[in-house]
Amino acid sequence: MRPKLAPPAPRHVRLLASLPRLPDPFDPRTEPAGALRLARRLKALTPAEAHALEVIEAGFERARLVGLQDAAVVARARAALVAAPGPAAAAIAAVWQLRGVAALAARQAAGESGPDPLLFDLPGMAAVAPRIRANWHRPGFALSGPAAASARDAMSREGNPAALWRAMLLREAAVLRAAAFPPRFDFAAVVLHLLGWLLAVEARAASPDVAGARIRRALAAAAAPVEARLSALA
Repeated sequence: MRPKLAPPAPRHVRLLASLPRLPDPFDPRTEPAGALRLARRLKALTPAEAHALEVIEAGFERARLVGLQDAAVVARARAALVAAPGPAAAAIAAVWQLRGVAALAARQAAGESGPDPLLFDLPGMAAVAPRIRANWHRPGFALSGPAAASARDAMSREGNPAALWRAMLLREAAVLRAAAFPPRFDFAAVVLHLLGWLLAVEARAASPDVAGARIRRALAAAAAPVEARLSALA
C-alpha cells in the first residue's frame, strides 16, 4: 500500500531549507549538494522514510539498474512506485513511461517483431501499451508529447548517442520540476529533490562540458585564499 500523504513535518522543512536549489542537469553554473552533505541531511528522516527513500532510489537511479534483467528492473521500478508518496509516485510513473517507451523503441529499431509485454509492467506504461501494440511499426508508435520524443530518439539510427542521452535526461528533469510545483515541504518534496539530485549527479559524471566547468572552479578555488577554498568545499 502506498504511503498516505502527511502534512509537512518540521524535519522535512528543515531538511529542504538546508539544501541548495537543484540546478538543471547540465547547468555548470550551479552545483547540487555534495553526496556527504545530502547524506547528513537525510539522517533527519524517520527509519521508515529512510527505508522508503532507499527503495525509491534503487528503482530509479540508472547506475543501479545497469546489467539487471528486465524482470529485476521492473520489480525495482514497481517497488519504488509503491514506496513513493502521491506527487513523487506520479513523477516516477511519468519518468518510467519515458524510459519504457524508449526501451521498446530501441528494440523495434533493432528488428524485434513486437513489443515485449514484460515492459508494459513498468510504472506508467499501462496508459500507452494499447497504442504501442497497435502502432508497433509506426514512427514514435503514433504517441504524442514527451513519450513520442523518447520513442523517436530511440528509433533514430543517425542520432548522436550522447545527444540522445542528454535529451532523455532533460525530459526526465522536466517531469520532476513539474511535479515539484507548487512547492511543498513534505516527504514527497524530499523524494523529488533526491530524484532530481540523482539526475544532476548522472549528468555531471558523464558530461564533458559540466565536468570541465567543475575542474575550472576547482582550479580557481585552489589558487584562492584558504577561506575561499573552505567555502568551496562546504
